[in-house]
Amino acid sequence: MPEVENKNEDIKVLIITGNKIKGHNLQKSLGINEDLKLVGVAEKATETYYIIESLSPEIIVIDLDNFKIEGINIIAKIKQYYKDTKVIVLSSGKDCNEMLNLISLGINAYCLSEVSVSHLALIIKTVARGACCFDPLATSALMERIPNLKREAFIGSEGHLSAPLSEREKEVLKLMVKGKSNTLIAKELIVSVHTAKAHVCNILHKMNVEDRVQAAVKAVSYNLV
Repeated sequence: MPEVENKNEDIKVLIITGNKIKGHNLQKSLGINEDLKLVGVAEKATETYYIIESLSPEIIVIDLDNFKIEGINIIAKIKQYYKDTKVIVLSSGKDCNEMLNLISLGINAYCLSEVSVSHLALIIKTVARGACCFDPLATSALMERIPNLKREAFIGSEGHLSAPLSEREKEVLKLMVKGKSNTLIAKELIVSVHTAKAHVCNILHKMNVEDRVQAAVKAVSYNLV
């Protein structure tokens, strides 16, 4: 007698977004797929980790458009502590550096935000089976760089700094990782905005990165804060 094929369990999916309405719309739209089980919508890191611990989602769909730096920090923590959880990123950007940073963190898929719900559902199922998916429209420029690409190009050689950070710069970096602007950094440290900006510029130079997002990724990846 031939074996009866067991029905696969539904794929448990968590949505993370800073836009509550968008999150619940995605949850509702994706929820009509019988193979997917939407376990919740998280808007903050604390909610994300609680849901992961309690419901163990297989797939996390994270929308970076509304909270880029915090979202990247969440991805870094997920990949560090929940290694079996797969991450799909939604972003409206086509920035090579952002994609390289995210790839270095170990994301499993990168989609443009305007992806249709039906296509996103297909990507979720594909990633759940172990594949990686990267939107060709977003990766065209990236593909041109791959032949000469080294990991050091986007996160620095083994995380080393060109010069040590001062104690004040470490304080500023912690605030940068939290997504604070120069104005908010200045207010919290009781310095001028000009001084805060100077510290940020020095940090970017010492960390061998081009912008605040790369600095945050590198800081989290190498436990610099």
